[in-house]
Amino acid sequence: MYEGILKRGSLRRRLGIIVLYLVLIGGLVWLGAAVPWAGTAFVLLLLGGFTVAKYRARKYNFTDDQEIPIDAIDSVIAREGNTILTRPRFVVRYNADDERKRRYVMLPSRLYAGTESAYETGKQLFRRHGIDVTEADGWL
Repeated sequence: MYEGILKRGSLRRRLGIIVLYLVLIGGLVWLGAAVPWAGTAFVLLLLGGFTVAKYRARKYNFTDDQEIPIDAIDSVIAREGNTILTRPRFVVRYNADDERKRRYVMLPSRLYAGTESAYETGKQLFRRHGIDVTEADGWL
């Protein structure tokens, strides 16, 4: 599903992404230098965001299992994502160890060429194995 996605992006697109990150990092450095408490606030927000993400992952029983047997999968929710804010992903619901679990399968950013075809290929692969794929509304 991932084959060639990162290789297919045009040089112009890659340079645009690099420039975007450089501008964001430069803005954060400038803000940290201009406002004395901004650096501390940024670190606290970053740590708080990480803590909330970990809490939500545990609360909703998300796992980091590398392999999930096809027979254990109940359903898949496909989310297209937004071009800049969120990535396309599949939420795989499955049973393991007498417990219902979920796993995110993330795709590369939509800024890369070929991500749309990988998303469609992923849906087709799940359906080919008889797994129900539900398209979720919205990009969050």
